[in-house]
Amino acid sequence: MPSLFVITSPFVSVKTSLFMVITSLFVLANSCGIGTHQSTLSGGCATCPDSAAGCDTFQPLYMKDYYSCMNCTDKKCSSNPCHVNANCTDTAGSFVCQCNAGFSGNGSNCSNVNECLTSPCHPNASCTDTEGSFDCQCNVGFSGNGLNCSNINECLNSPCNHNANCTDTQGSYDCKCNVGFSGNGLNCSNVNECLTSPCHHNASCTDTEGSFVCQCNVGFSGNGLNCSNINECLTSPCHHNASCTDTEGSFVCQCNVGFSGNGLNCSNVNECLTSPCHHNANCTDTQGSYDCKCNVGFSGNGVTCANIDECLSKPCHVNASCTDSEGSYGCQCNPGFSGNGISNCTNIDECLNVSCHVNADCLDTPGSYICRCKTGFNGNGTFCESDPSEQGGMNLTMVIGIPIALISLLLIARLIYLYRRRVNKRCCVSQICCVSRLIPTQHGEDHVLDMEDIRILTESQPLSQPPPATADDQQYHGPEISPALDKDNQADPSLLC
Repeated sequence: MPSLFVITSPFVSVKTSLFMVITSLFVLANSCGIGTHQSTLSGGCATCPDSAAGCDTFQPLYMKDYYSCMNCTDKKCSSNPCHVNANCTDTAGSFVCQCNAGFSGNGSNCSNVNECLTSPCHPNASCTDTEGSFDCQCNVGFSGNGLNCSNINECLNSPCNHNANCTDTQGSYDCKCNVGFSGNGLNCSNVNECLTSPCHHNASCTDTEGSFVCQCNVGFSGNGLNCSNINECLTSPCHHNASCTDTEGSFVCQCNVGFSGNGLNCSNVNECLTSPCHHNANCTDTQGSYDCKCNVGFSGNGVTCANIDECLSKPCHVNASCTDSEGSYGCQCNPGFSGNGISNCTNIDECLNVSCHVNADCLDTPGSYICRCKTGFNGNGTFCESDPSEQGGMNLTMVIGIPIALISLLLIARLIYLYRRRVNKRCCVSQICCVSRLIPTQHGEDHVLDMEDIRILTESQPLSQPPPATADDQQYHGPEISPALDKDNQADPSLLC
């Protein structure tokens, strides 16, 4: 319980005594002790602040009013002794004047303090000095109380053109037209980039809204900014009988030699229609070309053909003669033989058609025949006479006739020799000379061969040389011009002449 204050001083005024009585009554009514008060927060007793203490004549006494403490000091400040912009505080027997915040002075005189000089506001705020205070206001583009300001992202409100890009900055924003557009960012118009030829020279440019498209031309590949030639020939676009030549951005198809068309379609050319081969060759058209082959009997590459002398390869029978012709040859059996001249030439039995002397026998030989006088007869076979030795001896006529005949023969031989010398000087023409020779005939007479006879003989049949006759057996071997034949049975002009 609080103690009871006893007032004993006789000098206490009635007013003071009354105050103390009232105070004592409050104290007595208060459950807390002197200098304390009942706390409204905890419900217990709390000590009054020192600022509420101070009385010159009395021990500090406190009076509780349910919510605050009150001192017992004099109310000097009630007369407003301080400056209007100062705060007055009662003290023990006095008072204190203190300029209010925002003012400076001794309390009796207070002047406004410009707080803005100390930059009390946020760096992104403006400071406005007021009477005894200041005002901070965030700058445009910032939000807050001025002491704290944060940047406002203006781009959230899309202030720029829809073809522009908005960049937020500290307290502001920046509008910049997108690539392909021009303007201040608030207004943007499309730029035709194709006017500056941004694409490759082998590409086409198409302007679009805010951009452009580069596309490589046909025959080129790439992104349009870089284009390289396409080798179309790798895909074999031409006909299989054509050649492909790659060009810049394209290709050329050309039909091969021997074909005609546009290169995409090629058809075979029949070169044989223009007769490219030799006239003695056969032309065969092939795919894209032709073939020349010399005809039988000719040799060469088909463009040039020369006659083949088949007789050099001796295609005829051994008893036949070969005659070469243009592109062919002919085989003819020699006189005295018959057949096709190629595979067979059979001997002709001339004795079947040739009549020898009645006193002679006919002997067939290969390609000829021989007339031989029978035993007891002398002659060449076409003329035979009795042999005197077979009659028992020579008569006087034969003894005289033989020397005369020998002398006659010598004279005739001399005449022939002189005649041949004269002929040699004047009548040799084309290697066939005029010659005279006595040969026996079938009837036994001597016949003189002149130049015409020799020509006819050499053209009608080859000259042959019969086998030699024995001394005891004279016989006829058919036509004979043996002195004028060479080793190949051909007429020798030197012998004839």
